Amino acid sequence: RLSADIDVANLQIAMYAGADQKDHPHYHMCAEVARRVIERTGKKNPVVVEIGSGVGNVLEHLNRQGAIGYGVDKNQYLKADFDRRNPDLADRYININLDHDDIPNINDEIDAFVSIEVLEHLTLETVHKVAQWIGMTAKWFYFTSTPFFNEDTVADCRHGHITVLPKQQWINIFKVYDMEYYSDLDYPEAWGILFKNKKL
Repeated sequence: RLSADIDVANLQIAMYAGADQKDHPHYHMCAEVARRVIERTGKKNPVVVEIGSGVGNVLEHLNRQGAIGYGVDKNQYLKADFDRRNPDLADRYININLDHDDIPNINDEIDAFVSIEVLEHLTLETVHKVAQWIGMTAKWFYFTSTPFFNEDTVADCRHGHITVLPKQQWINIFKVYDMEYYSDLDYPEAWGILFKNKKL
């Protein structure tokens, strides 16, 4: 298990967080995602939680652009690399496994969640756990995920895709927890959803 985590960390760091990361398209894409999420809240310094921070580029940009950003990810090696690059934000990257651990206690009132190509890596049970957390705490959820299985299902296994659902099923799941479809998203993927809490 640790070996797999190391392999994932090394691959993501090599792809997205190397020495030249600030020149990498992924780094600038994450900056734009952060900008759009912050803008959607209508606040200058919103509290935003990212589910599945990976190398932490969205998390970094959320904080550099004025948000109080927190990130959640299970990979301790990715957190260690993020902490090395962003020592001032080390306490904002929460290293837990949502499949097994309790939801983190974030004392700040949460304005929005963001998750980019992550929830398909969680079990369906954990997806419901996350959806309930979002529905109980935040007004907005900026979400993209893989909308269909690859023709070669081995590719899904290779990338750790466990819960791959069509768009309407994601909408149905989040609706149970008061997060209703608000609009389609066209960035950073051609397929994504903005959810709004009907109670907030």
